[in-house]
Amino acid sequence: MFKKFYWQIIILLIKIYNTLLGNAVRYYRGMKLYLPKNVFSPIRTLTTDLILDYIDAFENDNKLHGKVICDMGTGSGAIAIYCAKKGAKVIASDISFLAARTAKLNSRLNKVNLDIRECDLFDCYVPGEEFDIIIFNPPFFPVRIKNDSSAMYASGENYDTIIRFFVQSKKRLRENGFVLITLSSLIQTELILGAAKKLGYSIEKIYERKGMPLEKLYLYKLSLTS
Repeated sequence: MFKKFYWQIIILLIKIYNTLLGNAVRYYRGMKLYLPKNVFSPIRTLTTDLILDYIDAFENDNKLHGKVICDMGTGSGAIAIYCAKKGAKVIASDISFLAARTAKLNSRLNKVNLDIRECDLFDCYVPGEEFDIIIFNPPFFPVRIKNDSSAMYASGENYDTIIRFFVQSKKRLRENGFVLITLSSLIQTELILGAAKKLGYSIEKIYERKGMPLEKLYLYKLSLTS
């Protein structure tokens, strides 16, 4: 009960932050980003940092160049742009028309080529499109998606968006491919990861960091077991 009350406060803070700081051009990790209202901002949200820190470590081993990456729920396009700048081929998508349009604008601002699509999860991907890495910085909270604004934080009343993502990603991973996903201690992480295990994923926790007070944020790597 306490967790539910607490994440409701966080949703309110997300809305306030988005209203106050939206519709502005900001700089983040060497990228110039237009961040409108009702599109998830990577700045000060920490989960994007978890993913990009992993990408930096991965790149240090000279493994990212030439990889085919899917950035699911791309939002502003920050993760997709960051990976493209490091030599990856990136397809990015979002359920929000505004987010997809914003990602296209930001790709032009940063002079990278991205294939950007608007759809629910993999609905606009053709059969046979597979990836070395599928990245998902998902909306965490188990509430119904109502509009573009709620798509920043709502995953469906039973984490439907995340569970459907696990199901659909199984058909989209190349051999030795993997999923990167962020989660929060304020939600039912064990339930979500349990669903992934039932679908045949092996799970590795990459990072654990402090988020909001009383919250921990996690980055997980999911691979299909043989």
